[in-house]
Amino acid sequence: MSQIIGGLFAVMTLIIAGAVFFDANLSSASTWNYVLEQEANRLADRVRTVVTIDSVESVLEENEQVSVLHATVQNRGATSVDRFEGMHILVLYTDTSGQEVINRLIYVDHSLSSTNQWSIQSILPDTFEPGILNPGERAILRLVLEPTANLGTYGTLHISTNNGVTTSGVFLNPPAM
Repeated sequence: MSQIIGGLFAVMTLIIAGAVFFDANLSSASTWNYVLEQEANRLADRVRTVVTIDSVESVLEENEQVSVLHATVQNRGATSVDRFEGMHILVLYTDTSGQEVINRLIYVDHSLSSTNQWSIQSILPDTFEPGILNPGERAILRLVLEPTANLGTYGTLHISTNNGVTTSGVFLNPPAM
C-alpha cells in the first residue's frame, strides 16, 4: 500500500511540475512572439519612411554671432514623421576661425530657436494631423549654429528620424560680400 501511495505522489509531482514548465514555456513563447512582432513592425515602419532634404539655405540675419540655416525636408515615404524631439540633426561646417565644427542640434518646440537648436517653422500643407510631417508634406526647419560659419564655405546637414532613417544635404554659407 505504501508503494501505491508513493507512486501516486510521484505521478502527481510529475504532473504538477509538467504543468508549471508547460505554462512557463507557453508564457515565454508568447512574450518572444510579441517581441518579434514589434521588431517586424519597427522594420516595416522604417522601410516605409523616406525623408529627403530638398534644399538647405544659409540665411544672413542681423545677429552676426550665429549662423542660421533654413532646410526644406520632404516626406516622400508612406509613414508619418512625428516625435521630432527624438530626431538627431548634425551639422558639419567650418567656423570663422577655420576650425571644423560638428554640432548636434537640440529640437525646440517653437520657431524662435537659440544657438545649436532647431525648430520647425512650418509644415506645408499641414491639413491632415497638424504638427506631424505626413507623406507628401514638406517641413521648413530653422537651424541656429554657434560658432558662426565661415562665409563662402560648404557644410553638411545630416538628419536622422526617430526610427533611424537618415538623409544628408550640402549647403553653401553665403559668400563674403
